[in-house]
Amino acid sequence: MTNSDPVPTATLATRAPSSPAAPKRTSAPARKPGPAATTKAAPVSSGPSTTTPKPKAPPAVTRTRSNASVRPSSTPPISRSVSAAAPPKKLSPLSLKTKSATVEKSDSSTSTHDLLIDEAETTDPWVLVASLKSQVAVLTTSESDLQKSLDLRDTEYYLLRAQVEGARMEAETSANSFANELNTESVFSKLEAENSMLRKRMETLEGEKADIMDGLQQLQAKMSAKDATKDTTIEKLERKISLLTEKKPGSAIAALLAEKESLELRHEQVVKDKDLTLDAMRKQIEIQVNGLFAEVAKSEELLVSQAQNHAEELTRLNSLIDSQAAVLERFQKAMNLKTAAELAEEAAREAKEKEEAPAASVE
Repeated sequence: MTNSDPVPTATLATRAPSSPAAPKRTSAPARKPGPAATTKAAPVSSGPSTTTPKPKAPPAVTRTRSNASVRPSSTPPISRSVSAAAPPKKLSPLSLKTKSATVEKSDSSTSTHDLLIDEAETTDPWVLVASLKSQVAVLTTSESDLQKSLDLRDTEYYLLRAQVEGARMEAETSANSFANELNTESVFSKLEAENSMLRKRMETLEGEKADIMDGLQQLQAKMSAKDATKDTTIEKLERKISLLTEKKPGSAIAALLAEKESLELRHEQVVKDKDLTLDAMRKQIEIQVNGLFAEVAKSEELLVSQAQNHAEELTRLNSLIDSQAAVLERFQKAMNLKTAAELAEEAAREAKEKEEAPAASVE
């Protein structure tokens, strides 16, 4: 490429001179673009070139050094970025077998760049524009597909989260209803009524037992009184017999002895009846007390079993809630990791696009 070849001035950036001794070069006035090519700029005026090409290197390109970039007044700037996901084949060094555009960073005092545009890129800009448009269309399609897949993932995520929330709400509702049922009087009121009935029966039986014991004590007192009376009567009879033996004949003595034997037999029968009555009453009281204790033990076992069932049900509901919460947390972590990976991938793609933007965009 010579200095007389047309170079689009819209693609040339300027940079302040790095040293005061460096000569400045200005571009020629731009030509008016034709109707068929509105993005082409006027060629740079020819002149003596001061750049010396190195051996076995592509020919140098005339660079414009000024404080502002030169653009045609009627030519709008062209700026197109190429995504890193699909690099343009038009700009590939292997397809064109030419050197790609290089960017030289400016000095720290300025923010402009020097763009060395290859000859193959400036020969037919419409081919480049068409290639860029096709690449933009491909990228747009890829972006729409990616957006659809992201929407599907979001839908799956929201569905799964709705299921998890529904299961958690169902478990919480079941736990709350169970707790409300425990808190209400529907369960414990029956148990308390049964306990109150058992207590009343216990009190009744204790009263009956006290009455029976009082009766036994009274009976024992009566029997003791009868024994004392019997002893007194026997003593009296013995005294009478002793007196009669001294005064009366043997027939009277025999009658008194027979009366004494009958009194002793009656006394023995009364003692036997007393023992039998006491044994029967004692057995009846023991049977009633044992039955009452058995009913109380059954009630206590029923209460203990119901309390254990309630505790197991609460444990199961808590474990179900914990498992649902763990599933939701794992899914949330997975979604966060997926989102972080997608953000990192997007950031890397944007960074790569920014790096390749000077080689693929016209500003």
